[in-house]
Amino acid sequence: MSDAPTPSTRAQAPEQDIVRANVTRKVTQAPTFGSYYANDTQIQTTPWDVRFRFGQVVEVDPANQTATVEAVADVRMSPEHAKRLVTILQQQLTTFEARFGTIPQPPED
Repeated sequence: MSDAPTPSTRAQAPEQDIVRANVTRKVTQAPTFGSYYANDTQIQTTPWDVRFRFGQVVEVDPANQTATVEAVADVRMSPEHAKRLVTILQQQLTTFEARFGTIPQPPED
Protein backbone atom coordinates (compact mmCIF):
# COMPACT_ATOMS: atom_id res chain seq x y z
CA MET A 1 0.00 0.00 0.00
CA SER A 2 1.35 3.44 -0.95
CA ASP A 3 1.97 6.20 1.60
CA ALA A 4 1.41 8.85 -1.09
CA PRO A 5 -1.20 11.37 -0.05
CA THR A 6 -4.60 11.07 -1.65
CA PRO A 7 -6.41 14.22 -2.78
CA SER A 8 -8.54 14.16 0.38
CA THR A 9 -5.61 13.74 2.80
CA ARG A 10 -3.41 16.12 0.84
CA ALA A 11 -6.07 18.83 1.07
CA GLN A 12 -6.19 18.40 4.85
CA ALA A 13 -2.43 18.77 5.44
CA PRO A 14 -1.69 21.82 7.62
CA GLU A 15 0.40 24.54 5.98
CA GLN A 16 3.26 23.95 8.44
CA ASP A 17 3.52 20.30 7.30
CA ILE A 18 4.31 21.27 3.70
CA VAL A 19 8.00 20.79 2.93
CA ARG A 20 9.62 23.39 0.71
CA ALA A 21 13.10 23.03 -0.70
CA ASN A 22 15.46 25.97 -0.79
CA VAL A 23 16.85 25.38 -4.26
CA THR A 24 18.19 27.43 -7.11
CA ARG A 25 15.93 27.14 -10.13
CA LYS A 26 17.49 26.41 -13.51
CA VAL A 27 14.91 27.12 -16.22
CA THR A 28 15.13 25.77 -19.74
CA GLN A 29 12.57 25.97 -22.54
CA ALA A 30 10.84 22.83 -23.75
CA PRO A 31 10.74 22.31 -27.52
CA THR A 32 6.99 22.91 -27.33
CA PHE A 33 7.34 26.20 -25.42
CA GLY A 34 5.10 28.99 -26.69
CA SER A 35 4.39 32.57 -25.73
CA TYR A 36 0.79 33.70 -26.14
CA TYR A 37 -1.27 36.81 -25.52
CA ALA A 38 -4.63 36.26 -23.82
CA ASN A 39 -7.43 38.66 -23.00
CA ASP A 40 -9.95 35.95 -22.08
CA THR A 41 -9.56 33.26 -19.41
CA GLN A 42 -11.91 30.47 -18.44
CA ILE A 43 -11.21 28.46 -15.28
CA GLN A 44 -12.42 24.95 -14.46
CA THR A 45 -11.73 23.04 -11.25
CA THR A 46 -11.95 19.44 -10.14
CA PRO A 47 -10.82 17.86 -6.86
CA TRP A 48 -7.54 16.96 -8.59
CA ASP A 49 -6.64 19.94 -10.79
CA VAL A 50 -7.35 23.45 -11.98
CA ARG A 51 -7.51 24.21 -15.69
CA PHE A 52 -6.96 27.64 -17.16
CA ARG A 53 -8.07 28.04 -20.77
CA PHE A 54 -6.55 31.18 -22.23
CA GLY A 55 -8.00 32.77 -25.33
CA GLN A 56 -7.97 35.88 -27.44
CA VAL A 57 -11.11 37.80 -28.37
CA VAL A 58 -11.02 37.99 -32.17
CA GLU A 59 -14.45 39.47 -32.91
CA VAL A 60 -17.15 41.29 -31.01
CA ASP A 61 -20.71 41.64 -32.32
CA PRO A 62 -22.38 44.35 -30.22
CA ALA A 63 -25.72 43.89 -32.02
CA ASN A 64 -25.96 40.28 -30.80
CA GLN A 65 -23.94 40.85 -27.63
CA THR A 66 -21.52 38.05 -28.54
CA ALA A 67 -17.78 37.71 -28.69
CA THR A 68 -15.80 35.15 -30.65
CA VAL A 69 -12.86 33.84 -28.64
CA GLU A 70 -10.01 31.84 -30.15
CA ALA A 71 -8.59 29.42 -27.55
CA VAL A 72 -4.80 29.62 -27.58
CA ALA A 73 -3.64 27.46 -24.65
CA ASP A 74 -4.71 25.27 -21.75
CA VAL A 75 -2.67 25.18 -18.55
CA ARG A 76 -3.49 22.57 -15.91
CA MET A 77 -2.07 22.40 -12.39
CA SER A 78 -2.77 21.03 -8.94
CA PRO A 79 -5.07 23.01 -6.66
CA GLU A 80 -2.09 23.60 -4.35
CA HIS A 81 -0.06 25.11 -7.19
CA ALA A 82 -3.03 27.24 -8.30
CA LYS A 83 -3.47 28.59 -4.76
CA ARG A 84 0.21 29.54 -4.61
CA LEU A 85 -0.10 31.15 -8.05
CA VAL A 86 -2.95 33.33 -6.76
CA THR A 87 -0.79 34.49 -3.83
CA ILE A 88 2.17 35.32 -6.08
CA LEU A 89 -0.03 37.07 -8.65
CA GLN A 90 -1.64 39.21 -5.92
CA GLN A 91 1.79 40.18 -4.58
CA GLN A 92 2.98 41.11 -8.07
CA LEU A 93 -0.13 43.21 -8.79
CA THR A 94 0.15 44.99 -5.43
CA THR A 95 3.78 45.86 -6.21
CA PHE A 96 2.82 47.00 -9.74
CA GLU A 97 0.05 49.27 -8.43
CA ALA A 98 2.31 50.74 -5.75
CA ARG A 99 4.78 51.68 -8.48
CA PHE A 100 2.48 52.68 -11.35
CA GLY A 101 -0.94 53.39 -9.81
CA THR A 102 -4.24 51.58 -9.62
CA ILE A 103 -5.08 49.27 -12.49
CA PRO A 104 -8.46 50.41 -13.82
CA GLN A 105 -11.24 47.87 -14.19
CA PRO A 106 -14.21 48.10 -16.55
CA PRO A 107 -17.56 48.59 -14.80
CA GLU A 108 -19.51 45.46 -13.85
CA ASP A 109 -22.76 45.15 -15.80
